[in-house]
Amino acid sequence: MKSLATRPTAPNRLLEGRSLHDAIDAFVAHTKKHGKRKESGELALSPQNYVDWANRLKRTHENFRLADLGRDAVETIIGHWRNRPISPRTGKNISPDYAKHHIDCFWSILTFIDESEDWRWTLPNSCRRVSRTPVALDVDRKKSRKNRIVGMTYSIDQLVTIASHMSKFEKMILGAMVNCGMQPAEIGRLVPDDLYPLHPERIDQATGKPEVGPWVIFERPKTFEYGEWILFEEVHELLKWGIQRSQECGGKMIVCNEKGTSWYQDHKRNAAQRMTKWWGEVPNGKTITGVGVITRVQRIEPTFPKHPLKNLRKVLPSLLRQDYGSEIADLSNARRVSTTSVTNRYSDPRYATLKMAILDLRPKLQPLLDELAKDS
Repeated sequence: MKSLATRPTAPNRLLEGRSLHDAIDAFVAHTKKHGKRKESGELALSPQNYVDWANRLKRTHENFRLADLGRDAVETIIGHWRNRPISPRTGKNISPDYAKHHIDCFWSILTFIDESEDWRWTLPNSCRRVSRTPVALDVDRKKSRKNRIVGMTYSIDQLVTIASHMSKFEKMILGAMVNCGMQPAEIGRLVPDDLYPLHPERIDQATGKPEVGPWVIFERPKTFEYGEWILFEEVHELLKWGIQRSQECGGKMIVCNEKGTSWYQDHKRNAAQRMTKWWGEVPNGKTITGVGVITRVQRIEPTFPKHPLKNLRKVLPSLLRQDYGSEIADLSNARRVSTTSVTNRYSDPRYATLKMAILDLRPKLQPLLDELAKDS
């Protein structure tokens, strides 16, 4: 982009000795110092993303005096991303989310230097009226229409096909993800103590004893939303086998390799890479897992759809919503149904209904459960 300054100005003559790039560098340094961190001490994913987006803003926009960062300059930078320019990597318009991330990051930089005592710069009030919503393009409409037609996850028949190409270990992962509405972050962190033969809190009114399971019960990472799922016996058997396997390997997580190392790497920026590669990798010179599960299927059925592994999480709530509505579907995803509802404030979520709803799905899921039970 061309410089937004009204006239060329040497860097050493910037107001207060500071420039747009100085502001970006200060924001990056502040984020690295104060941003949320993982237990390992590394910067968490969200602040690391802001660091990356800020550095990309610096590479994209030429430097100019901070004194020239007024309404026009702000609108020009936001407009660059709002209008979703062509990506040099893909040759296509950047996505709405990608554009919004960079706009939000730029706004965070403006807020940072506006509120910081170390910077003598004030955000013009008129900037708040600048639209920060990425434009909608015709390609978005076509993509949305395609998604509505083909769906964004797999049908039961397609899941049966996938399972028929899996080992026992892989079937365990698939079964648990479908049964419990999981994505990689949940199945990858599952530990033996998350399985309960009896419910740890709920009492069966008929017997006066703890409610019989088996259950998977845990809190979702990051949000700490509570979730519980009654397990189909076929899935339970696979998980019991998986626990024994992980213990023999010396692993802490159920989903681990032969050396006990967890597939889900919390300490890495792309923690789920091992799992997503296992799901969809196409062999090349840099292959880390061999042939992905869906790639194996597509070699026999070339038109078989390839959805992201995380989309398996949609199978359970999509099935439940048809007969039990959004409330139960949300519970199956361990999502708080409403934070403002008076009813939710004074009553417990309907987990007993969720249990019944999951068990009621057995006739629909029977072909998949039968395939999971087969020896591989």
